[in-house]
Amino acid sequence: MDVAAVALWLLVAVAALVCLAAGAMAFHLRASDAAGNGLAQAYLACTLGLCWLLVGVLLLVAGLRAPHPSAGDPSWTWIGRAALVLFLVAIGGQAAGFAALCTARDSGLLRVLLQLGVAAVPLAFVVHAAWRGLGVPVPAGLATWGCAAVVVLGSGLAVAALASASGGRRAAVRTPLDRVTYPALLVLRMEAVHVVRGAADVRGLPEACQADELLVIDALGRTATLRRTGAPLADADAFALEERHEAMDVPAVVGLLLRIAKLHADPQRDAEIRRLLPMQRDVSGLSFVLTRS
Repeated sequence: MDVAAVALWLLVAVAALVCLAAGAMAFHLRASDAAGNGLAQAYLACTLGLCWLLVGVLLLVAGLRAPHPSAGDPSWTWIGRAALVLFLVAIGGQAAGFAALCTARDSGLLRVLLQLGVAAVPLAFVVHAAWRGLGVPVPAGLATWGCAAVVVLGSGLAVAALASASGGRRAAVRTPLDRVTYPALLVLRMEAVHVVRGAADVRGLPEACQADELLVIDALGRTATLRRTGAPLADADAFALEERHEAMDVPAVVGLLLRIAKLHADPQRDAEIRRLLPMQRDVSGLSFVLTRS
């Protein structure tokens, strides 16, 4: 085995591992809080970039090498052109799939297929390149038409999912509560603080809280005043959000919380919460401390 073949085998192995790593990351995009999920999305984006860089290099190297004798004698010019077109199609499909996974809120079969496609689509190119350049014992029909079908179906599904998610967002009724990035803290007259992790939590607050104006501090530190409009809670305009456009850093939020007379009915728990608050680095961390039992 020559040096070029060894290098190509190593490239195939590394590309396959990165593809599988990206697929695994796709299943954990919503396993944490807002900050953790954002970090997971950034990691996946970087891994996908590396994945497709390796796939592109692999296809180039395999295409420039003389075809392996075990691959038969197909029309290499035709296959090379088709691989280039499918490579460009796949990159667009993966970008659409990544956007759909990061924005869509559904958890059904479609999402699972998109997550599987994150690894399956680039792996199809890896299999094709290994067959073409190294003579991996894969049937020619599977290494060509089979891999092409995986790329086309995976990319088409990703584009359709993104279009469906975008249409759903446009059709959904936007309420003032949708402009809040959760988890958020609702401060009532510097007397109490409530942690909310979604619009449903806001609507479930006691009536005494809903009757007052509340200071909202969302997960990004943005502040606003939230008040009830008098409309039924089921209506889209049940709440009004008056944005202040003044972001607060974590020390400022901690200072505000510590000025509240009672953060917990139990004095010992109150003292423990006050001790832990200054140790947190974001609003999500503050929300978990405030809701500890």
